[in-house]
Amino acid sequence: MRAFVLAMCIAAAPVSSAMAQSVEDLARSYAQMPEVRQMMSEMFSPGSMAAQFKSGLPAGFPITDAQLASVGQVLSNEMMELRPRLEDIMQRRSAEMFSAPELKALIAFYQSPEGASVMAKMAPFMQLAMADLGPELQAMQARMMPRIQEIMSGE
Repeated sequence: MRAFVLAMCIAAAPVSSAMAQSVEDLARSYAQMPEVRQMMSEMFSPGSMAAQFKSGLPAGFPITDAQLASVGQVLSNEMMELRPRLEDIMQRRSAEMFSAPELKALIAFYQSPEGASVMAKMAPFMQLAMADLGPELQAMQARMMPRIQEIMSGE
């Protein structure tokens, strides 16, 4: 199988550079960048998943560090199983949403030292932002649920 893939790559090599720079190829390059893959690994790590879970709990909810670590591991394992599907979706949606020049700009930015630094900080940044917003989200849900239930019951 590898020989077939290698033969196909060699056969396709003379194809014009315009073809090699299709939106689909650029979207694949973007989604497979080491910086993007690292961000996903950090986002789905047990610690990150535990923090995301904890941010959704009501204030003062009793949970031990051991329980939180176990929940984080379970969530991480589940998300890692979904990761190949998410990567496929990222590639498809990137190709649909972004133009070739936009994808080239994203790739160039995230390959720069500044872009790599931004990407490395994105998962912890979002984690902290959601933790800060957690109590307000919980209060909003408490306010909205009676109204949503009323709408759904047809009253």
